[in-house]
Amino acid sequence: MRIRMVSLCAAALSLWFSLQLSAQPPLQIRPPRDADFFAIATIDAAKQELVLRGPMDLTQVARVTNHTPYLDLNGNELSFKDLRVGDTVYVIMSRDIDGVPRILSLHRGPMTAEEFHRRLGI
Repeated sequence: MRIRMVSLCAAALSLWFSLQLSAQPPLQIRPPRDADFFAIATIDAAKQELVLRGPMDLTQVARVTNHTPYLDLNGNELSFKDLRVGDTVYVIMSRDIDGVPRILSLHRGPMTAEEFHRRLGI
């Protein structure tokens, strides 16, 4: 009888702890510090290009490749098809040999006050 009671208590505690762990909010990944912040102005799926609008309303065309990783702030993988006009994104770019910007990584997420202060070093 005593062994059964201990087993039931252990099972109840295990269930309680697992429920507590699953109730935690999802882990939020901070965008890379060296990424630039943009809003997606247009998407050209045929050319695999995005027109990105920066904070000063300057626009820039950038290409993506089959190897470009897309993530949300919870670290979940996205695809090019998941992107929408108006999404705010953090982008790391380089330039191809022909001088066209190429997106190395893209993180979708808002510019929060915390992120703004972190970038300013406040």
